[in-house]
Amino acid sequence: MIRPIHYKQMKEAVTMKYVLLIIAGILLWLTTPFWMIDHSTVPSESKIDNYIEKKNEEATKLSARETEALRKYVEKFGEKPKVRYKTGTPLLVRNYWQKHFKHPDAVVERRCSPLKRSDRGWMTVCEYRAKEDSAGLSIYQDVYYINKGIVSK
Repeated sequence: MIRPIHYKQMKEAVTMKYVLLIIAGILLWLTTPFWMIDHSTVPSESKIDNYIEKKNEEATKLSARETEALRKYVEKFGEKPKVRYKTGTPLLVRNYWQKHFKHPDAVVERRCSPLKRSDRGWMTVCEYRAKEDSAGLSIYQDVYYINKGIVSK
């Protein structure tokens, strides 16, 4: 048989819960230094921190110098030309082939090296096949310089 709980017993049970909760809070407060991290103190800088900071400053200075050098180069020789994704052939070189070959439709581009900076402008080495008058397709490898949109060999 289930006995009914009296009001007095229920009041004592609730009071006991609150007392246990207060005791748990006091224990947490007293043990705070053991389990809580103190964020108020700043860790002292070590040699490694100083080394990393120095390297980051050097990298920033180097990046600024490279950016300035690229800006001056672009001012002198023009923007870096766009290239075809598959072969890496600059579109200006492709147009050069169309204008300067007897059979421009017979030019088959194989690949070009990535564009690099040189004293004469943006430089690339292209390997391609072209049809001559007397022979079939011959393989060629030429160096091209691009200076402000003008291609030269």
